Amino acid sequence: MAKEILWSEDQEYAYGRKGEFASKEDFIQTVKEEHEDLTTEKCSVVDVKTHVGLYTDRTLEAERVVLLEYTNIQMENWYVGRIEEVEDIEEEED
Repeated sequence: MAKEILWSEDQEYAYGRKGEFASKEDFIQTVKEEHEDLTTEKCSVVDVKTHVGLYTDRTLEAERVVLLEYTNIQMENWYVGRIEEVEDIEEEED
């Protein structure tokens, strides 16, 4: 199974389905590698937690009841980690 990372719009958070990773450390390493491939910059992945999340590739309309059986929504455990750029980490150390 491929290890897929989803990113928040501002790339401040990374998300990954827990079942696709061997461990939290595997998730962190994968995020670091993909972040460097995307931005050519190193990062740190902090505050990694596991959350139950809903995923769908279709837009759901606001203020409308949609029964789960009529959607492609998947409810899974997700790793969620906050991204810190290298310069942010260095500033905190000073």
